[in-house]
Amino acid sequence: MRLSCGGRLLPLLASSSTTKPALLLAARAPTAAAAAASTSSLAATKAVVAPPRSSYSLAAGATITAAAPSPRPAGPHRRRAATTMAASSSAPAPSSVDWASLGFAGPLAPAPGEDVAVLGGGCFWCIEAAFNGMKGVSRALSGYAGGHVESPTYEEICDKKTGHAEVVGVYYDPGVVSFEQILNVFYALHDPTTPNQQGNDVGPQYRSAIYTIGDAQRAAAEKVMREVAEAKIWGDKPLTTELAPLQAGPKKFWVAEDYHQRYAERVPGNPYCQFVVAPKVSKFRSKFAHLLK
Repeated sequence: MRLSCGGRLLPLLASSSTTKPALLLAARAPTAAAAAASTSSLAATKAVVAPPRSSYSLAAGATITAAAPSPRPAGPHRRRAATTMAASSSAPAPSSVDWASLGFAGPLAPAPGEDVAVLGGGCFWCIEAAFNGMKGVSRALSGYAGGHVESPTYEEICDKKTGHAEVVGVYYDPGVVSFEQILNVFYALHDPTTPNQQGNDVGPQYRSAIYTIGDAQRAAAEKVMREVAEAKIWGDKPLTTELAPLQAGPKKFWVAEDYHQRYAERVPGNPYCQFVVAPKVSKFRSKFAHLLK
């Protein structure tokens, strides 16, 4: 069975178990047919239909609890996770970084002493799930970066016309875990030698990317990239990772829609989560046991 998180519908027989939600798994790229699917029909591998809950608390260390269902708002620009996210701290962000201009304003601003790593390693569900289990990480948020369109939507990302990569913003305490350690995990969880592709996920949004914030992150990224290449962790093929500073404007971090946040944690029965995300999380937990929360 070929699993892909792209827009092409790949049929899969839906489970009729009464212990699972009645919603079927639709293709990750939204279609009207996917949204109207029933438990007796065929479904595709990745779901973009929001599960039966409307908002999630994404504050650092918070437990996600279900809320009463409500439809996603209409319009070209979907409601962002920031609208339902509690601030991790009311204290101002470090003065050395203009977090707001980089996409981390208000409740998205890191807590005092925190830093943020912005990483693209294929489908953001995969690496987000791993980093949310890493010690020193308060939260990992799915989003988009590196494009040329303001406020991109997931639908636009799937059309491959905005230039954005699917990324994860990893909020971490440098006193507990280093940026280099985060990058070592990052390079273990995705193949950085396949341009614009991770497995069956093909497109520029799935490119390997590191968007640095400050000179220290840039230097650390260059060091780790050299080490990964020299160790031939992924064979003799050269790394294709895009290394660029996170910039203000369209290229900044745009937090993804609510339904993407902690998706694998909330919908573990999705076949893509079972066969693609879960093995990566398992690899992280096995290989980096010393970095688990």
